[in-house]
Amino acid sequence: MSTCFLIKCLSFLIIFHDIQLSLAFICSQRKNNVDVRPSLNSQTNINMNAIIRKDICIKVQATTNASYYPSMDDDHLKISNSRDLFTHVSILDSSLRKLTGQGVIERMNLTSDSLSINDIMESKDLIYDRICSNKRYVLISHDTNDDPIYNFGNKAALKAFVREWDDLLIFPSRESVVLQSKDEQLRIELMKKVTNDGYAENASGIRVRGDGKFIKLQNAVVWNCYDKDDIYIGQAALFDREACPIISSEDLEER
Repeated sequence: MSTCFLIKCLSFLIIFHDIQLSLAFICSQRKNNVDVRPSLNSQTNINMNAIIRKDICIKVQATTNASYYPSMDDDHLKISNSRDLFTHVSILDSSLRKLTGQGVIERMNLTSDSLSINDIMESKDLIYDRICSNKRYVLISHDTNDDPIYNFGNKAALKAFVREWDDLLIFPSRESVVLQSKDEQLRIELMKKVTNDGYAENASGIRVRGDGKFIKLQNAVVWNCYDKDDIYIGQAALFDREACPIISSEDLEER
């Protein structure tokens, strides 16, 4: 066995051990509700290594299983004890239509002369194929906790934010922005507006991705969601992924 090969093996073991230690620390911080987002203030520039280290728990998961998305028969489709994924998506769609006159289906441009809104909403296969599996239009929602957690994202959402399905479902929505940044305050103001007015059109801002980069949201719509009994179930957002550029930490520092 060559010396070069042994050195490479030793290097790999050292790196792997370091990753294990980092994962254990970051995940323990998350369990203790410690904020692990990259931070930004007037005295501190964004450090790419810090972003990588603080988000390593998410990045490793996203990298190892980034293509996973539950099938229609998967138990992961259960959003809560009272509704499944299809009911949930239907609520997001109908709530947006009631508030703005256009639902998720229209804004995703899914209808045609031969396919109506009702055709889609009455078919679980079409909901899954056209909305859940959509790779262009991001549809994402969070629950009603005091510190809201994402409870749904379609395939476009997982790609836009570079998250795995299982990770998204434990990810606090407040951690989607850089800590102590202008966008954190803008997000707080946006959430207040949606809570008070029901929805907000043309929302914008910078959001954190799981790969250490950022996505620049443009022309997003955010709205309150209510079930058929008019019970509030959380908030949702919709935007065109193709209209939202990916930016690096260097680009962010120049803003």
